Amino acid sequence: MGPASIIGSGMIAPELSFTKVRATSQAISVAVDRAASATVISLFPSLVNIVGLGVMVGIYASVALISSLIVMFFVPETRTRELDFITEGGRSKIN
Repeated sequence: MGPASIIGSGMIAPELSFTKVRATSQAISVAVDRAASATVISLFPSLVNIVGLGVMVGIYASVALISSLIVMFFVPETRTRELDFITEGGRSKIN
């Protein structure tokens, strides 16, 4: 719950979705993000008591690194591309 979740669910999901389902994909993304945030916030104190703060920071750092690598290598770049080209799946229109 905060700036990182807004960036993840508010910017990336709509950019990758087709125009017709953009609102639905954004709603699903925000709902999953909020549920995950609430779960993590609820479980964090218990997990710190069980494994310790250092291990939890390591786990969160690993998740952040893996997430960064997934976005870097598997999310297509949409900058400098026209919206029609992106929504058509890379097929160009011939008029």
